[in-house]
Amino acid sequence: MFERLRSSGELGLPPTRSCSDQELIDALGEAARREAMCAERKLAYATELHRRRVRQDEADGVSCAYRGRGTIAEIAAALTVGRGTAAVLLHLGCELGGRLPATGAALAAGDIDVSRARIISDATLTLHDEHAALVEHRVLPRLIGRNAGQARRILTDTITRVDPAAASTRRVLAERDRDVTVQPADDGMSTLWATLPAADALTLDTQLGAMATGVCTQDPRTLGQRRADALVALAHHETGLRCACGNTCYTHHAPPRPPALIRVITDASTLLRLTDTPGHLDGYGTIDPDLTRRLATDATWQQLLTAPTPGGTPSPSGSAPHAPPGSYPQPPPQPP
Repeated sequence: MFERLRSSGELGLPPTRSCSDQELIDALGEAARREAMCAERKLAYATELHRRRVRQDEADGVSCAYRGRGTIAEIAAALTVGRGTAAVLLHLGCELGGRLPATGAALAAGDIDVSRARIISDATLTLHDEHAALVEHRVLPRLIGRNAGQARRILTDTITRVDPAAASTRRVLAERDRDVTVQPADDGMSTLWATLPAADALTLDTQLGAMATGVCTQDPRTLGQRRADALVALAHHETGLRCACGNTCYTHHAPPRPPALIRVITDASTLLRLTDTPGHLDGYGTIDPDLTRRLATDATWQQLLTAPTPGGTPSPSGSAPHAPPGSYPQPPPQPP
């Protein structure tokens, strides 16, 4: 069916040693683009194989729950990967070939890589098909040239605006996974990991920062060391972080902790439940309207006069190359 390549030289890319610096940079980008295109073909082949196996099982009278189950083993053998990896790959291929065709087209064109395609798939998993198509249409031109972290923030912002109710539901479900774990490390140390609601994490971060910078300039500890010591001080119910300068400075006896401060930007109509415009949590990003209203319950208010923007609430500035309009399949009309 096709001739197997014998070396990377047959890919049509220039040899490394004969390239100038600029040609190496250009070739690097082109290699990444072709890698994305090959990844789309791999996903498409796996998906088509699965569809054929399902149709065959249906013709053989196999129960719906068991149709196509053997495909994962075939994919795993062909790619020399585990069954779990094969299942993840097949799921992504089915998503791009079904409810996310524009993402599949962007991957096939090399405009995004497979990791960005997976981010889109994961982020839109709980959306209705019409909302997923709308999110695709809005985010794909903005993802070109963005890294994974920026892509996730863009998706979070867009999904919250497209379907605020679903964003609130996902947040409530995610909050159930909050946790703190401590794992032993080397040399008498331990590692502490925490998964917290965004507002709580920012409150803790602000408190540690305020305590760490409340000591005198002669304190010999680094900022990181002072923040770690501040966390331990909180665990011991101390009122503040003691200075380690060795002198009797005014902070030697642990000054009172300053109140933690987080900032939320929203509009009056959302607070009055007239609209559901997402809010902006400073230091985090877009948050759903329900969380915005909850954080505003005990807030101190400051009026801000801003000009209307197409996106609604303010968001972090930045720019990236945009794909031309109409480059990818357009979403279907929204239901009335």
